[in-house]
Amino acid sequence: MRNHRRVPFGDLAPHLKRSTPLGALHLPARAETVVRRLANRDFVDALLDADAETLLELKGTSTDTVQQIAAGVVGAAILVEPDVGVSDDADGDDSAVTQLVDDLRVLSRWRMLRGAPDRPLIEAHVEDNSPEDVHEAVSRIGALNANDFRGVARENPVDEIDNLVEQLDEREEIVLRRHLMADPPVSIGQLSSLLHVSKSRAGTIVAELKDQLTAACVFGTAAGGLIAGIRAEIDPAAPLDALLDRFPVLAEQVPSLDVPLWLALDRIDDYFEVIDGWAVAPDLATSKAATIDTLREFESVNGVIPLDRVASALNFDAAHTESWMARCAIPLAAGHALLMAATLGDHAVGAIEAVGHAVSVEDLIDVIGFAGARMKLVRALRNDGRVSEDDRGLWNLTSADGSGSAPSEADRQMRPVKRLYRVDDAWCFRITVTPDHLRGSGLILPIAVANAFGCRQGTIREFASPLGTQVLRWTGKSPTFGTVRRFLADLDCQVGDDVFLTVSDTTGFDVRAVVKPPTDEPIRVAAALIGYPWPDAIPGPELLGVLATAAGLAPDAKPRRILRVFQAIDEPVADVLEAAWVRTARG
Repeated sequence: MRNHRRVPFGDLAPHLKRSTPLGALHLPARAETVVRRLANRDFVDALLDADAETLLELKGTSTDTVQQIAAGVVGAAILVEPDVGVSDDADGDDSAVTQLVDDLRVLSRWRMLRGAPDRPLIEAHVEDNSPEDVHEAVSRIGALNANDFRGVARENPVDEIDNLVEQLDEREEIVLRRHLMADPPVSIGQLSSLLHVSKSRAGTIVAELKDQLTAACVFGTAAGGLIAGIRAEIDPAAPLDALLDRFPVLAEQVPSLDVPLWLALDRIDDYFEVIDGWAVAPDLATSKAATIDTLREFESVNGVIPLDRVASALNFDAAHTESWMARCAIPLAAGHALLMAATLGDHAVGAIEAVGHAVSVEDLIDVIGFAGARMKLVRALRNDGRVSEDDRGLWNLTSADGSGSAPSEADRQMRPVKRLYRVDDAWCFRITVTPDHLRGSGLILPIAVANAFGCRQGTIREFASPLGTQVLRWTGKSPTFGTVRRFLADLDCQVGDDVFLTVSDTTGFDVRAVVKPPTDEPIRVAAALIGYPWPDAIPGPELLGVLATAAGLAPDAKPRRILRVFQAIDEPVADVLEAAWVRTARG
């Protein structure tokens, strides 16, 4: 797709006659609809003049659809008479109608799962002076809802799981009951003994069974639809009790496994995980990172946010807010959450801001729960320019910069955003590839990243890309990017790889791998991590200025100041710089 997207389909199939009927390609409805958008004809002539990039520029076209079209062209080209048996009946099925009905069924299923079966599926508007027949048609269209589609999302997921278990062989059932569903599960070593195979073979059997179960729980199934509904509620986490209220079927027992449905779905698939009463997606580390990204928009310069603002941003009640903060290891102080508490100084400064007035060292020890030596805390305060001690021995902020008020829009635009950098004319946002990304799930973006990419709340933005239109939606609580699976597959990415989502003023959207400099020079490695595609080409004297600018500082900022900013916004970069500066200084 990336390397040959400008090759005309006619070059792929030079012997395919231009008068070949479109039906000879045997395309699915969606693919045929795309081809007819080139020219509404019953023959392949217009398609043979087009290429993959031309098709991807058509609204609603995916790389999968283009691949289906390419396969249809090649398949027809290898036949001596590809049009034999192809009907030329002009009254046959209309591909656009077939596609529309199929898509409405998908949307109806989702509306059922989201508890909105009565919500109109389509909204149409016409001029007031349109003919009455047109107004009546619009009225009928607007009345269509999920209830009008028979058999949509009414299957029983418990029965589905039971049926899956019944189809397993004896060995697979042992894996399911003793390893996947057990609490605690037997180890791979113990499982290999039960199965009378080697450890590596036991691990392979587990992976194959999980793949088999995952494939059986796709969106079109009752279980797969329920999993998708659960994922929609996890933003960035969801209390299990709230999920059970939202989807009562989750509390039902699966007879063949003797576990509740929520536990069966949790163990069968990696789409979500339940830990200590919290549902996270796909795992705790990802949900915690998403929480912090969400809250960064509302923190003061010292990382302080009132708990009621946290609750509002996460859509939790007070009890769930405090519980989730504890699960994320985000400390609390005086009714505030402290996002910047990695060092003792940051923790203490945040606590002073949260308290809202001058405090003694003893009171501060109580507020932050500090168990170390008193003088260690005093030294941290004395070495921090954000606070000062008055003649009563009380500590307070030295300025109003961190007074606890939410940052202004101007402050947000000036402040560095975690893993987001400007390189030449492009914004580069670094992410780590997860199983969810490779499966095709969308990405929830931090609000600041969506703003940088030019999307505002209540809007949808479309970007041109080498692999078709990329959509960024901010019509709900959080901005969401459509799947980037096709880009990751094109780059042959694996779980754990770092890539950049890039939006350029001139070239649009793309996904780019983080380059690995030929040398291990830490500062050049750091430059690669902030988005520079050729870090080795940066002149040595300019490297420090490049890092400072990326951190939102003046180009002549000192290394210590640069490091401190990266410690707050990008730990991998900070780790690399510490290796270069801190250890060198100590040595």
